[in-house]
Amino acid sequence: MKKWLKENWFKLIITTGIFLISLSVFYYFVIFSPQKEKNRLNQETQEKQEQLTKELKEQQIEEDKSNLLDTCLKEAEAELVEKTQAIVEWGNKETTNENVSEMTKILQKMFDDSSLKLKEDKAECFNKYH
Repeated sequence: MKKWLKENWFKLIITTGIFLISLSVFYYFVIFSPQKEKNRLNQETQEKQEQLTKELKEQQIEEDKSNLLDTCLKEAEAELVEKTQAIVEWGNKETTNENVSEMTKILQKMFDDSSLKLKEDKAECFNKYH
């Protein structure tokens, strides 16, 4: 055995070196490179999912704001309708033949005030939800 080692030590070192290089190349292409690619794809997928989640949240926030705005505007308009009905009922009770002119002015003022209040309420809704 010693004689064989003395005669073939150079071949043994070259063979061992080639084996180690082959093992390194095998590890790189079969184990490391696919794992690296898999990690890269996972990272890209995660980034896309995060972007989609962010966009969906933004879209949901916009929809919520829109729904709140619509609700606020409807409430303001419903309040105007209620006030208008109350003004008309009050006007019908209080108006007589003698005070028609005066009551017309009062009722007109009340309607104008109600319309102004509606505009203010709508502006408040837009400022709050838009």
